[in-house]
Amino acid sequence: MIQLYTNIHRAIEEMKRLQITLEDELYQWVTKEIERLRFGSYSHAINFALKQLKEAETAKDGKK
Repeated sequence: MIQLYTNIHRAIEEMKRLQITLEDELYQWVTKEIERLRFGSYSHAINFALKQLKEAETAKDGKK
């Protein structure tokens, strides 16, 4: 159990807290997806989306 706490604590330390503003259409969509349980939170949804974008950009850059 101590190992699990240590891993979670370390992961949280590596994250940065942000305050963002979303377009209303995006806010409504992500709220609906959270209600459908696709994402656990707004943070989860935003992290997922940014990781997908990063992977797509990296793949695109690698093909040049």
